[in-house]
Order: sequence, then C-alpha cells, then structure tokens
Amino acid sequence: NDDVQLAGGHEIVVDAPVYELPVFARAGAVLPMQRSLQHSGERADTLELHGYGGGGGYRTVYYEDDGLGFDNERGVFHRRAITFHDGLLAIEAAQGSFRSARTALRFVFHGFEAAPSISINGAAAPCTLVPGWHRPRFETSHRYTPERLELRVTPSR
Repeated sequence: NDDVQLAGGHEIVVDAPVYELPVFARAGAVLPMQRSLQHSGERADTLELHGYGGGGGYRTVYYEDDGLGFDNERGVFHRRAITFHDGLLAIEAAQGSFRSARTALRFVFHGFEAAPSISINGAAAPCTLVPGWHRPRFETSHRYTPERLELRVTPSR
C-alpha cells in the first residue's frame, strides 16, 4: 500500500502477514481488480484498472462469465484485451455473448508524482488524488460499455 518502486532482477524479501498480501507490479502494467465477492453468483458493478507508470508496453486480457456452467465453451463469455503503451491505455471491444454486470470503470494510476492529464476517447476527464497513500495515486471514472475505449495519460511537466 505504499507504492514503493523497486529495481528488478533480484530477490526481494518482505514481511507478509496473513491480513496484508504484497502485490508487485511491473512498471507499465495494468491490473484489473474488483471488490471482494462472497460467492460466484454475486457480481461487482465496478471494474478497477490499476495502471503503473513507466516501463514498456503491456497487454492483458480481462475475462468474465457466469462462473456456474460450461456455456463459456459456446462463446457465452465477455473478454477484452487491454494494452498500455506510451501513455495510451486501450480497452478493446468486448468479445463473446455474455453480458457483463459492469456498469462503471475506475482507473487508478500509480507512479505519477503530480496529477497527469487524462482524456477518454479524446475528451478531457477529471483526475483526482486518491487520499491515504504514502505516494500519490490518481483516479478517474467512466461508464462501462462494450465498445473500444482509449484513455490517454500524460504526465504533468
């Protein structure tokens, strides 16, 4: 929870009590996250994408289905490629016929010392400081749609 930047290429030993799991993210990575769910039938309405500044290009796939049966084998799923390169976070159009329960996207950016300027599909988006962290984190939100979405993050000068 302190967003410390560490050099890679060597072993790192950290305290990891049961109640606090450390997460290490490569510079330039995007980590999809959601709130904790109690069972597979429960759905979270907001998808959080945590983007880590710096580094080269990054690609991941966000996947969702009903979690109950094998309909995913017949195309009943919701899958989106997500890339982050040179300040452009692109979420590709959804594939599959499963209707996502998501109604909102929350973008959280780590590794920026000052608020970056952010645009979503070419329109300026507000960016706010996330309080309570050792290092600055900035966020913005957008409604969730199955269409392609481009988010441009430009560091402050």
